[in-house]
Amino acid sequence: DEWANALQNVDGGQDIKSEMDNYYSKRDSVEPSSVVIAKSHEFDETLTTMCDRRLVLTSSRDKEEVFDSALSLGWFTQPKEESRWWFETYYDLWQQWGHCWVSATEGDDATARFDLNFKQLSTEGSFRAVVRLMAYELAKVLQLDDTLMDMNGIVDKVVDRDFQRELNPTLTNGDQLRPTA
Repeated sequence: DEWANALQNVDGGQDIKSEMDNYYSKRDSVEPSSVVIAKSHEFDETLTTMCDRRLVLTSSRDKEEVFDSALSLGWFTQPKEESRWWFETYYDLWQQWGHCWVSATEGDDATARFDLNFKQLSTEGSFRAVVRLMAYELAKVLQLDDTLMDMNGIVDKVVDRDFQRELNPTLTNGDQLRPTA
């Protein structure tokens, strides 16, 4: 493994390798009839074929908002403009992965895609509408009869739990030391 050898020279590399080995082991043991919920910014083609039916959730957000969020998490250092080149480099890579996720869903009747636009999460009404649409898409993918589901109850529970909260409340910088000036 080329990546495994490269990790030997990185602080914490063995921990990263163990996490990746664990991920691949679990991913590769999934049965096609399973229901799997996975979050991955990186494109992993195996995730697009490992289950009989799939829903790929993509997200859209203003580029500068992404940069500001990444700065606040400590992924890039202040001042902002000194980190711009690195951000642009990573953002281009993230965009390429996003295009891969979109392409993987095209022409595949067993895969649906739902794009979550961050602007739609700003008011309770638009948030409710997005949650409702997402619930219907998920029911369709899982071949559930949505007429037997309490969609209003589902929406209410999600809104009560998640509206106006940071979308990733436990998202951290991976316990990396924050750069100091």
